[in-house]
Amino acid sequence: MKTGEDRPLWASVADALYAKTVPKDTPLKERELRVNPFAQNWTPKMTALPEDLKAMVKVAKKYQLTFGGPAIGREVSRAMPMWAHVKVSEGEMKKVTKKSAALTCLRKNHRVSTVGECESLAKTRYARGHLRRATCTCTECERQVTESRCANPDRCYQKAARLLDVLPEKWDPRKRQPEDQEDEDWNWLKENSEDRTPFDVRTTVKGPMQNAIRMFVSESGCDGPANITEKLIRGGRLLTVATDGACLSNGAASAKAGAGVYVEENEELRRAVRVPATLPQTNQMAETIAMILAVMDADK
Repeated sequence: MKTGEDRPLWASVADALYAKTVPKDTPLKERELRVNPFAQNWTPKMTALPEDLKAMVKVAKKYQLTFGGPAIGREVSRAMPMWAHVKVSEGEMKKVTKKSAALTCLRKNHRVSTVGECESLAKTRYARGHLRRATCTCTECERQVTESRCANPDRCYQKAARLLDVLPEKWDPRKRQPEDQEDEDWNWLKENSEDRTPFDVRTTVKGPMQNAIRMFVSESGCDGPANITEKLIRGGRLLTVATDGACLSNGAASAKAGAGVYVEENEELRRAVRVPATLPQTNQMAETIAMILAVMDADK
């Protein structure tokens, strides 16, 4: 799933073979628009694939490969294929990709492939100097006419926006996202933590598209709304917090686990608790509970 110039040659060959061997009823008819079966809603024809590629598809399905994360960075969302986007239902995508002059122009003339390319066209409609009509002669429209052979740039801008509108907010780079505030808050926190180690609460998946790949999770578990962290209250108190968990007879039926929280500046926030009997009695569970308690008590 690695993208970019350093992507292995065999992976590009695999994509080409996947795109070539599809059932007749595939929702994405144009071969050049079939980029990757894991990032789009189409499936290769298993019986026509080499054994190695067939095995890859089976493993991905078995272990529930999908794309997701608590919050999605714009670098990731913009790199996703626009056509047959994996996070848009086939029904919704079918509605906005009915045959039209604008759709054909986007695909054939503008060569739109990714969400980012679609976004670049859509935002041009709001550029200074642009007139929302077919006869607009603004600089960008003139460029689209001459370079892309587009007969009606404004119509294509509108169509690009409609395509983006079917994306879930979490995957729409035009919408407010957690990364809008996370980095600013994190940089401030690092600068004002002195010799302390600040707790990194950033949840955004950043970097290339493959960083958003998830396995061993349900589709619904990755498709919830973006986890937007509350904006950091600057000038508040800083706490030095240590957490840990431990388990006696870890792995045995008689295991007993406990969690501890130590807050240097506030004795009342220090905690030592047993892991509830209804939860797994493991060291990992105890450590997780300790961190949850520390976060919950920090605002008291």
